[in-house]
Amino acid sequence: MTLGQQIRSLRKGRQLTLKALGSEVGVGPVTVHEIETDVRPPAPDLVARLAKVLDAPQLLVAHCETCPVCTELVPVKYPHLDNIPTHPAVVTHRAAQEAREAAAALEELFEVFDRNDWPQDPERVERVIELLIQVRDVEVGIRILYEALFLKGLLPLELHTEVNRRQFEKCVARGYCRPPTGTEG
Repeated sequence: MTLGQQIRSLRKGRQLTLKALGSEVGVGPVTVHEIETDVRPPAPDLVARLAKVLDAPQLLVAHCETCPVCTELVPVKYPHLDNIPTHPAVVTHRAAQEAREAAAALEELFEVFDRNDWPQDPERVERVIELLIQVRDVEVGIRILYEALFLKGLLPLELHTEVNRRQFEKCVARGYCRPPTGTEG
C-alpha cells in the first residue's frame, strides 16, 4: 500500500472528508486528493501533520521508506542501524532481557537513593549513571518493539489505542498519574 493509499484509508476510517482533513493539516482538499492518489508526494512537514492528526505514526515510517533523502541519509548518519533485527520475536526477547536487567538496576538504585549520600561520592554518581542507562535501555527496547510491530503491520491503530487506554487506566488506578480534569469522582 502506498503512502497515499494509507492516508486515504486512515481518513476514510475516521470518516473525514478531504476538506475536513485538509483543514486539520493546513492544505486544501485538492492537495489531499493529489497526495492520496500519489499524484503529489507530501512534504515531510505535511506527513508529520497528517501522522499527528490521523494518530498514525506509521505514516512517518512509510514516508521515510520512500523518501530518497531519508534512504540516503539514515545509513550515512546512523550506519549501526543497518544490523538491527526487526522481527517482533527477536525484538521482544531483547526487550525482556533489558527489562530483567533494569529490574536489578532499579533495586540497586533504591538502595543508593535510600542512603541519600550518593551525590557526594563520585564513584556512586558514576554507578547511578550506569544504572539509569540500564533503566533507559528498557525504554529504547520498547520503542524498537513498537516500531517493529508497526513495520510488520502487527499493531493496527485500534490495538495501539486500546493498549494506551488500558495502560492509562492502570496508571490512574495505581495512583501514578491523575485522571483528566473533570473526570474525578
